[in-house]
Amino acid sequence: MFGTSEIIFIIIIALVLFGPDKLPELARTAGKAMAAFKNAQKTAELSQDFDLSGFDFYNEQHEAETKKENDILHQKVEAIAKTHGIDTENKTTEELLNLISEKIEKDEKTVIAEKTEENLSLEINKPIS
Repeated sequence: MFGTSEIIFIIIIALVLFGPDKLPELARTAGKAMAAFKNAQKTAELSQDFDLSGFDFYNEQHEAETKKENDILHQKVEAIAKTHGIDTENKTTEELLNLISEKIEKDEKTVIAEKTEENLSLEINKPIS
């Protein structure tokens, strides 16, 4: 490591560079940095000793369950899309949901337009009293 003469030399250089006012703050910061480094080193050593193989199995099981749920959701969305006459070939669930939403909006506008036309024709054909 360092001998006594090297430590004294480093302290003199630090005093000249930073001055006596900044030296305690510099030492405090260096101490905190050393403590953080040692803490990270201990954490890394502990994590190497800790057996994580059980978590791999859990993650694989969770991924399989999530995929199954997503497949079921996709099948349901496809069924809804087909009832609205939407082509479902090579489309993701999100794309299908967007197409269904657009189709419903278009259908609503069509229904509103038809109702408006119907009401106008009733008003026109209504006898004047």
